[in-house]
Amino acid sequence: MPAIAAISRAAQAHVALARSCPDEAHEYAAEALDLGRQTDTIFATAQALSAQASLARLDGDAHRAEDLLHDALDLAHQVAFRTFVCEILDILGTVVADQGRFEEAARLLGAAQSARDAIGYRQLPAHQPSHEADLAVVRDALGAEAFDDAWTDGAALSLDDAVVYARRGRGQRKRPTHGWHSLTPTGQRLFTSPRTVQSHLYHTFAKLGVSTRAELAATTAQRRAVKHT
Repeated sequence: MPAIAAISRAAQAHVALARSCPDEAHEYAAEALDLGRQTDTIFATAQALSAQASLARLDGDAHRAEDLLHDALDLAHQVAFRTFVCEILDILGTVVADQGRFEEAARLLGAAQSARDAIGYRQLPAHQPSHEADLAVVRDALGAEAFDDAWTDGAALSLDDAVVYARRGRGQRKRPTHGWHSLTPTGQRLFTSPRTVQSHLYHTFAKLGVSTRAELAATTAQRRAVKHT
């Protein structure tokens, strides 16, 4: 059945990630997402999105990882899939830490751990070393006292309130000043609206670190190719 196939492919994506096989994980996650959406299998869809988020993080695209995780979080919370909500909050905490949002990260990680303790859902042993390493990064960035304060604040949240807090952080995310994510929707449309290119070209070059139209065209083509693979 397609629904069972969707769940199977999502599981295979996460296994491939655990085995450090990103190409396999990408293929399985894409197939799981497609089948999950076709069959309205929320579990598979959410799992596929989280696998894609992990792949985006591996690629250094923390903003895309965050967006994918929020999509997965919405689905998991919608069907009260509490164990998976805990997992997503954990990963989301590490992804916002990748963006330098360490206080928010500590709150999310504290909320996830508190929710795990409440329902008796432990961190998977295979995930523990990387989880501890991520915690250490956040703790070192904030300092012990600030980390403990933020962690305590997060731990005091109910799981539902933690989801609300996570969503608020997404809405307040600041646009970076350089790179593809620094472009406004108007800037992103430059590549399909030639009439507006001239007036914005200088700023686009500065944000993307290119100096000629040829470089801009090449990087745009490369970005599109990656997004559609």
